[in-house]
Amino acid sequence: MIKKIFIVIGLILGLILFDSIQAIVYDNNPIIKIKEYYNGGDINYKSKGILVDTINCSNGKKDTVIKGFSYSCNYEGGNYILMDETKEIKDFVCDFALEQFYQDENYNYYWNCIKNKYMIVKYDDGTKKLISEVLKQKHIDIQVLDKFNISYIKYPKETYNKNYKLNIVEEDNCNLKLNEYYKYEDRTVYTVCLNEIYLERKNSDGIITLKYHLENVNQTFDRSINELVTDAIIDSVLRDGGTTIYKKDNYTVIVCNTIDGNKDIYIGNKDLKYEQGYCK
Repeated sequence: MIKKIFIVIGLILGLILFDSIQAIVYDNNPIIKIKEYYNGGDINYKSKGILVDTINCSNGKKDTVIKGFSYSCNYEGGNYILMDETKEIKDFVCDFALEQFYQDENYNYYWNCIKNKYMIVKYDDGTKKLISEVLKQKHIDIQVLDKFNISYIKYPKETYNKNYKLNIVEEDNCNLKLNEYYKYEDRTVYTVCLNEIYLERKNSDGIITLKYHLENVNQTFDRSINELVTDAIIDSVLRDGGTTIYKKDNYTVIVCNTIDGNKDIYIGNKDLKYEQGYCK
């Protein structure tokens, strides 16, 4: 009985191996497969086998690749992988700001910090290109990043950073004292010379405080802070790891990003300047 079981297992493994080899050698669809159809784009459908996938492109091209690699219908070189090289750098720290790397008709796409030069497409011939560059050349589409677990942030073009307008109420007699405004985990938002910070929802009569927004809006703390600075002008970037000073209309936002790991936030009026005691 056990011998028969091993024979059956051997036959199944042999069939899987034979199926995969014939698909790779002759660019055939695997016999044992599931078809995954795409609505538009470069790929018509994929025949997904156990060890290999056959990509059937809308331009008539077809190629079979081993799972773990991807294929671009517009790239003649064939196989590639996507890499986040920051994961190979010990204690990697990047500047705290969204970095846009791509856009399509509906969305803007961002890295969660300034790291575009580390986000790489590596081809099977050893050559490398930036993911942002290959996307713009339309050699791959944005869905390929999901396959390789490359994390990114996307916002609809018509809504990102257009929901709120920031208004500040300044103190009458400013003594430049730091006031702890909001605490999130090991990060603190400080105000300087301000009584309050309000967010006015555009196209609405609603006005809320920044504190209420941070506590109740269903989004990450980083995104809420980025909404304050995305439209602002970068006034300067410090050589302490990447602390950035933003200026916008009548307010200033200092976003700490030190080598020691300080990521506090300082918000003040247009005259706010970085002081030696900040970001410590």
